[in-house]
Amino acid sequence: TKRFETNNLNPKTSLVSQSSPKPEQPQAWTLLLTGDIIPARAVNAQMVKKNDFSWPLVNIAPILKDADLTLINLESPLLKDCPVTWEGMVFCGDARFAASLAESGVDVVNLANNHSLNYGWEGLEETEKHLLAVGIDAIGYVSFSTQRVLPRSFPQENPQGEPLPGGPPARVTRTEV
Repeated sequence: TKRFETNNLNPKTSLVSQSSPKPEQPQAWTLLLTGDIIPARAVNAQMVKKNDFSWPLVNIAPILKDADLTLINLESPLLKDCPVTWEGMVFCGDARFAASLAESGVDVVNLANNHSLNYGWEGLEETEKHLLAVGIDAIGYVSFSTQRVLPRSFPQENPQGEPLPGGPPARVTRTEV
């Protein structure tokens, strides 16, 4: 696992060399951000019925995979025992959807949403565990804190203790990819 830092030029290949005093030349890379991904209600019901948890991603997976770093906004918790429903405003998706996100090229998931706590803090923690188990990092939530926080804040220094250029951006987190 490589750590994506603000001074890295390519998050998937970590172009900053530990052995070289000079950083390598900048290289273009792509960051893909999506809007809401909602594997709930009718979408969840269809995934369960078809026993195909990649079904809603089939047409967009090539686009997600093409980016160097893909961050989605997950609008609902992912639960092992998500009740199948076609309606309502209490969202959840089947936990098996997490593996489909990973297989479709998703690297990071934002969990800071209005439906994130539809199944309480336990549902949010379960979601984070399912995502981490398939290699997807989660932002917008800190489960290891003694006080649960939405969202995380960005560190003011890189791992070497150097200040970040331009100061910390608002409401972003360091992530591993």
